[in-house]
Amino acid sequence: MCIRLPTISYSERCMRVKHKIPCPRTATQCLLRFFSQEAPRTFTAVNIARKNNLTIAAQGGGGGYRNWRAAADGITVDLSSMRGVIVDPKQKLAIVQGGALGGDLLHEAAVWGLGASWGDANVTGMGLALGGGIGLSMRAHGLVCDSILGVQLVLANGSVVAVSDAAHPELMRAIRGAGTVFGIITELTFRLFNGIDSVYAGNLMLPDDNQHSTFRFAMNWTVHALEAAPGLGIETWLLPSPAPPLGGLTWVTANYFGPETLEQKAEIFAPLRAIGPVQDALGPPQTFVGVNEFVGAFVSSPAVKGAKSFFLNALMSKDQVVNGGVDVMLAAYDTAVAGLGGAPVVILTDWFGPAIENTPSMTPFKGAYMHFFISFQAPAAPTQGLELLSQLAGMLEGHVESVFPYANLATDPNSSDHLATALGGMANLERVRLLKGQIDPGNLFKNHQFQGLLPLFPQI
Repeated sequence: MCIRLPTISYSERCMRVKHKIPCPRTATQCLLRFFSQEAPRTFTAVNIARKNNLTIAAQGGGGGYRNWRAAADGITVDLSSMRGVIVDPKQKLAIVQGGALGGDLLHEAAVWGLGASWGDANVTGMGLALGGGIGLSMRAHGLVCDSILGVQLVLANGSVVAVSDAAHPELMRAIRGAGTVFGIITELTFRLFNGIDSVYAGNLMLPDDNQHSTFRFAMNWTVHALEAAPGLGIETWLLPSPAPPLGGLTWVTANYFGPETLEQKAEIFAPLRAIGPVQDALGPPQTFVGVNEFVGAFVSSPAVKGAKSFFLNALMSKDQVVNGGVDVMLAAYDTAVAGLGGAPVVILTDWFGPAIENTPSMTPFKGAYMHFFISFQAPAAPTQGLELLSQLAGMLEGHVESVFPYANLATDPNSSDHLATALGGMANLERVRLLKGQIDPGNLFKNHQFQGLLPLFPQI
């Protein structure tokens, strides 16, 4: 069989074939690239895939933990050239195309003095929002997915639907956390907020030792600082040592929202500054958008990017954090460092707060306190990384609320326990499964972090 891609929909400039399509076809890997004005044509790619029994997947920003976006034997719809952003400053809304990056959204919103809840880096794409989205703004403004007001969705039957709380409310609810399951999202509408000019933002890089004394101090400081400042967004990192005699680096990044003056906001960081930062880029002239760019450049650097092949992630309650949880986390970190023979290992902690206490999204973060991940790259075979993940997870059992809870860092997409945890419980999993069976009964869209969704249960 030879598949002919219609030239009316795909010109030479918007199609790239990675491997030639043999005729008769035995295996294909075809990448279709769409440009801003061609968003409606994505339905044609879906129809081709369905009619020819091909796997299909969408690629947005391309920053996913696993390569969910790539269709190994089929069509990958590349949205990365669809990066348009339109801001309505009066309504405080942004309409964003499916291939845009977080930085595109943040920059366009900032032109109007507005902000958007986003992750920790500007280089992540819209997939971050669809899987929940945690970051520096969430304590004050909620998860990224909570700010999604609507999407344009291409379904498995080729139809294009506008989804919102008013139209298809059950589907809209599921998209906030499991948005990669149901089709190709070519457009999202986000809620924006005021007040970015008064945000105290930036980062502190602090020297640490082999006992991680600074990291321990920073974790204890964070617990008390968050109680005093509901608008404070904090991420605390533990990084490998750049050179002896440092035992490592503790990196604190912040976005401090709220009515306090910049001077009052600065005062809360005095205990950290007293340590003697290696780098102090916290406060003016640093900006709300700038800290996101700084982290984006950092996580895109070869040394750090290499440490992101495997993720162990978990949730801790406040009681667990203050009663030995940090020691357990660091023991797992040291075990990873020892087992990997010098390969880089990174810890990142994210802290939840008031804006997430009543989140309606299908995530495990309602009422959560702290999320962390330990990331690393296994220098040998991938099986070594999976074995180490299992070992570290065993060390955390009994000391955390849940292991592998974050959909965007999914480890085992075929585990019913992991799927249910990532969606905030078995009841949510069953609701998503029911919707999936109704909207995509043939499971055309199966390259996503919930790919084990349908096989777990009989279809209706």
